[in-house]
Amino acid sequence: MQEPILNCEVEYRIKDNYFGRWITNKPTAQEYANYNALRSNARKFNGLDEIDIDWDKHLIEVSRIETKETRKVYNFEDLEEVNDG
Repeated sequence: MQEPILNCEVEYRIKDNYFGRWITNKPTAQEYANYNALRSNARKFNGLDEIDIDWDKHLIEVSRIETKETRKVYNFEDLEEVNDG
């Protein structure tokens, strides 16, 4: 069997430090930043280079998503049927 393939993704979400609202867009200046109270509406960023905001007034949430993928090759006859019920 092959060694597992490990993947790691990093996502960033930005939160207003005073009101606790999440940024929902990619602002090019502080006055263009849109906010929402729900974390589920927060924009996920893969980097922070292109965002122009007042960083002293914001917090950054960092999420690491680690996945492990394993692969194995089977003959068709060796597969078992999977029942959903």
